[in-house]
Amino acid sequence: MTTTDLKEKTTQLKEKTTDFMSGELTLTKLDFFLIGAICLLAGICIGLLSAPLTHGVTIGSNNGNNNGNNNGNDNGNNAENCTVVDADDSQEEDKA
Repeated sequence: MTTTDLKEKTTQLKEKTTDFMSGELTLTKLDFFLIGAICLLAGICIGLLSAPLTHGVTIGSNNGNNNGNNNGNDNGNNAENCTVVDADDSQEEDKA
């Protein structure tokens, strides 16, 4: 399709739309309500399709807790970072 063909088609389309819209256009209340309802429902559908929910849902706060895996890839089994507290010694000191 050449640019001249495209220009001719756009001018024909422009003439048809100006002829259609040149007169007075009246809508009944029902038609006006139905057009509004269709636009509302189409907007809801488009919004739901483009929503972030379609890209996956993450449940959680992602505040850095990492479910106890604070040491990286060692799954918390690193004995160097663990502190052992003997609860029996602290109870004996309280009694004395």
